Amino acid sequence: MSLSTTISENCPHCNSIQEIEYYQTVNITADPNLKDKVLNGTLNSKICTDCLKEINIFSGFLYHDMKNRLMFEVKVSDKQDERKTEVINEFKKNGYIYREIYSYPELVEKIHIFDNNLNDSVIENISNKLKAMLDESLKQIKEPDSEINFNVFFKKIENGFFKKKIVFYCFSHPSQMMEMKYDFKNLTESEKKNLYNIEILRS
Repeated sequence: MSLSTTISENCPHCNSIQEIEYYQTVNITADPNLKDKVLNGTLNSKICTDCLKEINIFSGFLYHDMKNRLMFEVKVSDKQDERKTEVINEFKKNGYIYREIYSYPELVEKIHIFDNNLNDSVIENISNKLKAMLDESLKQIKEPDSEINFNVFFKKIENGFFKKKIVFYCFSHPSQMMEMKYDFKNLTESEKKNLYNIEILRS
């Protein structure tokens, strides 16, 4: 089951006190309607009753898919909990895929990857290749002291008449979104073998 509690927060826009339902655990098998809230970013958020602006709380929580044995933990720090680690290890022994995630876009990406029955390690390798290429190209045009970096996230698998491609969206700033497509023919033999092999990820 999902676990939530009602908390009181000051609206960052008008400072009025608002009550917000905050989820610490989201079990999308028991509560499938919560998955859409996770994907569209409305989980742990509320429209302020006074100023009508959105309040978002970003804090750690656990995304749990019992049907597909997936567990993604959104973390806001590297602090370790020995008891929690023991519990997670038990889940992993029972075939769960567990991932630690440090941003909301990463969580959404993980969900999309596994919804497409893809091996996230392979997708991450390809994403890192594209990011390295984009960052290298950016060095040629950016200011020497600038700290601009590209973000690369999986979007979908594109099935053409003759070619299959892995589509990513990339940006150095959210206002400058673009798509990049990685042709299946550029996959290494290992990547081709494991792209659709999720079972290899289970302990």
